[in-house]
Amino acid sequence: MTPLPLWRQKISGKPEFVLDVSVPLAWSFAGTVSSYATGVMAKMTSAVVAVPASWSLELANLLRAAEKIGAGTAAQVNHFLARFYPLHYALDRQTFARAWGDILTLARAHSVSVFDAAYLELALRYSVPLATVDTSLKAAAIAAGIPIYTP
Repeated sequence: MTPLPLWRQKISGKPEFVLDVSVPLAWSFAGTVSSYATGVMAKMTSAVVAVPASWSLELANLLRAAEKIGAGTAAQVNHFLARFYPLHYALDRQTFARAWGDILTLARAHSVSVFDAAYLELALRYSVPLATVDTSLKAAAIAAGIPIYTP
């Protein structure tokens, strides 16, 4: 098992962008790798990006779901996580405190899940773009006035 302390950094200063979990999934072992996801992930070698506190659980859950349906093996998941480990990302320590307020309000306003609204709230709070390949989250971000990150 690969120990991956995804929470190793706190956000200090302004991040360059917020990273939605859909991007590393598009870069992972499953399916075809998008050029957008590859560009975002390459940028993460030099820029610190922000992720909500729930991010590591969301990523692990989606990777486990891929294993369960046969889209990848445990070995492939571990290999992916090992490739992801050296990239720069910072865990937002305020996500859970904002869940029942700003995040829930955004989820209602844009008809998205609370998990997706956490990305919106973080991007709005830091006034930074959102990196995503999720079409519904992209539409909600644009409606909320959040630019989509371009690597």
